[in-house]
Amino acid sequence: MEKTLLSTQLVVLVLLLFLVTYTIIYIRELKNCVCFKTNEKYKVNLEFLEFYQYLELFSIFLIFLGLFSLNTKLTKFLGFKGGKKSNGFLMSLLLSMILIVYLLIKYNVMKNVYNLSTNIKYDCDCATKWQRFFLYYQGILNGIEVVHYSIGLLVVVIMLLSVLLEKVTKMF
Repeated sequence: MEKTLLSTQLVVLVLLLFLVTYTIIYIRELKNCVCFKTNEKYKVNLEFLEFYQYLELFSIFLIFLGLFSLNTKLTKFLGFKGGKKSNGFLMSLLLSMILIVYLLIKYNVMKNVYNLSTNIKYDCDCATKWQRFFLYYQGILNGIEVVHYSIGLLVVVIMLLSVLLEKVTKMF
């Protein structure tokens, strides 16, 4: 059962690796595509989209490394073991900052993919390849994540403010 699950995960990772690699190639070709219109109102930052695809490749590599380390003694070799308790406030602050950066990246991907979709001429051969649908898929998922995590962040802020307000009212 575990080997089947692992092999399924590896197949999915290889498929994602294929999709992301060909999406990078597509974005590079778009940079040189003569018929790809650049609308000033909906300007597309292709360099950022390419950077994001490289982040995706890096995350695929990390997931692959994680799967590999679960089934070998690599975790012991790398020294991954439980440590001391960390400062909860500093950890929360760090995670909040990471979440904000994460949201900004996801928002920029969503915005650039939307702008890309409005700039593509459908009679342009170099812009209407299948990889654009993978980019659209990423844009939609990133949009959903932005809404989801923004609501979660708002709920956390409201909870923190209510706790702070409760402590302040107890002082008086």
